[in-house]
Amino acid sequence: MVDEGNSNLVARKVFCKLNVEAPDHPFFKRVWFVRHELNVESPLLTAKARRLVRKNKGYWPEELNHCQGVRESIQFHQLMVSMSGTSNSSASSVYGQTIYNFVDVVIGYRFATTLFRDNQ
Repeated sequence: MVDEGNSNLVARKVFCKLNVEAPDHPFFKRVWFVRHELNVESPLLTAKARRLVRKNKGYWPEELNHCQGVRESIQFHQLMVSMSGTSNSSASSVYGQTIYNFVDVVIGYRFATTLFRDNQ
């Protein structure tokens, strides 16, 4: 979208539920891993990528099966992650919210835990 100064462009916010999967229950963990499948129902996919997935009978197309192909198939400006739960110590409601920008999404890397060993 290019604003040449003579139009009345208005920023648009679209909120939609994003289905995620968690491989295990994150109780007592500091880091939670969730996963979102990029399929024809994903609101993150571009229309072109969605057509290619549909044409490939629901499977990710081979021509997009690389880091750059995946990055070019995703379209969003920000992802807002909201979580709610109950505190174990006080039984009160707790909430958390984080916003991720498109540049925060890393594709083609795997998380690796690090370990620091003290010589003492």
